Amino acid sequence: MQEAQETLHRLQESIGRISNLPTPPMVFEQINRVINNPKTSAYEIAAIISEDPALSVKVLKLSNSAFYGLRQEVTSIKQAIVIMGIEAVRSLVLSTAVFDMFRKSGFDPEFQERFWRHSLATAFSSRLIVRKMPGSRITEAELAFSVGLLHDIGQLVLFSHMPTEFALVKAYREVNEDTPLHIAEQQALGYTHADVGALLALKWKLPGELQDAIQHHHLPQLSEQKYPHAYVVHVANYLAHLTIDNTMTREQADRQLSEEALTITGIAHDQIPAFREVLLAEYSKAETFVQMATSP
Repeated sequence: MQEAQETLHRLQESIGRISNLPTPPMVFEQINRVINNPKTSAYEIAAIISEDPALSVKVLKLSNSAFYGLRQEVTSIKQAIVIMGIEAVRSLVLSTAVFDMFRKSGFDPEFQERFWRHSLATAFSSRLIVRKMPGSRITEAELAFSVGLLHDIGQLVLFSHMPTEFALVKAYREVNEDTPLHIAEQQALGYTHADVGALLALKWKLPGELQDAIQHHHLPQLSEQKYPHAYVVHVANYLAHLTIDNTMTREQADRQLSEEALTITGIAHDQIPAFREVLLAEYSKAETFVQMATSP
């Protein structure tokens, strides 16, 4: 326990030294504050989003993308909320806000595109898994999407705002090539990008379930949440690596896969090829998300 507290203190000190850490736009903070109020109306939420014209345009663009496949064109934020639901619109607002926050961080285009393609694939896969789970609700699928989108956000913080720590991890991996990234980070720094991401989610005042799932997406058995979002994103991350990224061999990915996560999400080994096919189909409809994440 003392070691964990010392690690958290060291990480908080490192994050505290970052003076220009990206922060969500005020509109996102306002939405987070009111969206859990059962008395909040679609009109009130639409009014908040509409205060930011650029954000409104992007939310409508995503709402009308091939990924959602709506039968009618969405022409207003209020209509998007009525048709798609509050949680779906919140996930769109979060997506556009995060894309904008980190677009200004000076990443090289190749790194940025690779990162966001994996993150989006994990988000789509997370939503797909939850929708297949018995008794799941739309709100849980949308929260899973947000977790998938942000599960590796700590990598961006290390890359763009913690160059000394990033260099230490890179040096460690050059000597230990087969070591998974999160283990290399633990060895070199005493914490991982998952810990950094969870602390960032806390600073952004994101839901506790989302913070927990980000922190435990590599080791979901450590999660204490009632709903298994950490297990969902763990499997989704695996499927994204195998299906979209091609950054790992099947053997490398399998070594990091938790059998317990497959059991909890209800996915048998012989179902994995079918999930990968559906993910490919979903991803092929998501170019609008990718362009918005990676374009200057």
